[in-house]
Amino acid sequence: MTEQELISQVLNGNTHAFERIVNQHKTMVYSLALRISQQTEDAEELAQDVFMRVFENLASFKGESKLKTWIYKIAFNWCMNKTKTKRHYESVSYETQYQLSDFTLNAYEQLAQAEMQEALREAMHKLDQVDSIIVTLFYLEEMSIDEISEVLSFSKSNIKVKLFRARKKLKEIIETKQL
Repeated sequence: MTEQELISQVLNGNTHAFERIVNQHKTMVYSLALRISQQTEDAEELAQDVFMRVFENLASFKGESKLKTWIYKIAFNWCMNKTKTKRHYESVSYETQYQLSDFTLNAYEQLAQAEMQEALREAMHKLDQVDSIIVTLFYLEEMSIDEISEVLSFSKSNIKVKLFRARKKLKEIIETKQL
């Protein structure tokens, strides 16, 4: 079923179709809310609010972007507006969200992977909040520069510069830590 067919079903009153949309995007929305709010209870409430806004505004979705991008933009704007803060966030456990499920790794590989995840988590914590979100969207959510630009309402060139600087800073932080 295409996104447009799913949206049409929701607009025609099919609650199961909206449940499918929520299930497809709930992890992404909750993760963003948690990164911004720093509190699990707040993140849960923010995620629920986001999906209420998605439901209320679904008729205005024009299909000019992917539904995922549109939902992420709503989530980002809603969470930023509700938290109204620029403080650094508590790092979300990347291994919880994006852990490799390959149990064939030997103990040495598992240890090296855990150390790298810890180094990355610490380095991400030291990035500016928006830069951290850009890195997450690009590498973990696999969004394009165009999609990130649309979500964050920054120019494509600004996203590219921020991504370049964030990667450079991450590299510096990780290399400094390993010395």
